Amino acid sequence: MNGFGQMRSASEMLAQRVVDQVVDLVVNSLDVNELAQQVDVNTLLRQVDLNAVVAKIDVNALLGQVDVNRLITQVDIEAVIERTDLGGVIAMSSGHELSKAVDVVRGQAVALDGRIDRWVRRLLRRTEPGPITPPALRNAEART
Repeated sequence: MNGFGQMRSASEMLAQRVVDQVVDLVVNSLDVNELAQQVDVNTLLRQVDLNAVVAKIDVNALLGQVDVNRLITQVDIEAVIERTDLGGVIAMSSGHELSKAVDVVRGQAVALDGRIDRWVRRLLRRTEPGPITPPALRNAEART
């Protein structure tokens, strides 16, 4: 290396040491709290992609840290009950179950009616098929 190269290398090293010392002085003299108060948080947040942040969250790990028992003890059950229309929920639930039960009974009644009709036709030795609708309904249909 020639004399010029050595001088350049020495000056670069000196410059780097000066820069390191200046940066240390500036960083040590900064009041981080005062600097943070000057930051416009709303402007900063507008530049953050929240979807990208949320995508990086491990929800299972987060939920694994939740103490569900402690959380439940903080729930005001009385307030929840007051805001819930339990009568409506019970009526809707029982109404649905009752409707299903009625449908089952109707289906069984129709099947039983068909069996009784076959037994009676067999007992009376009738070979022709019986009417599709009861006489009362045929009369009502004829009137309309």
